[in-house]
Amino acid sequence: HWDTLMEILTLYMTGPESIRSILDGGAATAAGTDTSGRAGSGSGSGGLFARAGRDQCLVFLSRRLDYVSRTPAGRERSKWATELLDGLGVKDPTEGGRAVNIAAYSAAERSGII
Repeated sequence: HWDTLMEILTLYMTGPESIRSILDGGAATAAGTDTSGRAGSGSGSGGLFARAGRDQCLVFLSRRLDYVSRTPAGRERSKWATELLDGLGVKDPTEGGRAVNIAAYSAAERSGII
């Protein structure tokens, strides 16, 4: 649990150009690799999608200060984040103004303690 948490926290500190390999473990997603985040899904060495779950990783990623920027039209996802999501073939779980229950991603909730 703690090892995975420390790896998820690296999403806040890593430059945008290196995040993809952390998330998918360097898997060649362009070659049709599954990015569902399920263990044993054929996603190469796994990466954080396999260890922590795709949605959880993307929610943590969306909390970066540089993930969105303010424009005259309102808040927009940054160019690097849009390119990353498109390249991985995944959708942003926070897209469309949907509220995300952050408590659902706590360790206690995921392990069934709560």
